[in-house]
Amino acid sequence: GGFIVNFTLFWAPHPRVVVGSEQNFEWFPNAYLIRWMPQVHWQACSRFQLQAGFGVLHVNGHTSAEASTRLIFEF
Repeated sequence: GGFIVNFTLFWAPHPRVVVGSEQNFEWFPNAYLIRWMPQVHWQACSRFQLQAGFGVLHVNGHTSAEASTRLIFEF
C-alpha cells in the first residue's frame, strides 16, 4: 500500500494559453517521490495542443531537474 496525491493549479490568461503548476506526492513503505512541474499549454490550432514543463523531481533524498513535453491531437 501507499499514498498518492496530485495537486494542480492552472490559469488561462488567453483563450489559447494555459499556465500552471502540478505537484505530485507519493509515499510508499520504502520509497517516496515529490515532483513540482510548472507548465504551459498552448492551443496551436483547433485540433492540436502542445504542453511543456520544467521542474524538480525529488526521489528518496536525491533531487534532479526534469522536463517534459506532450503533443495532443484532439478528435
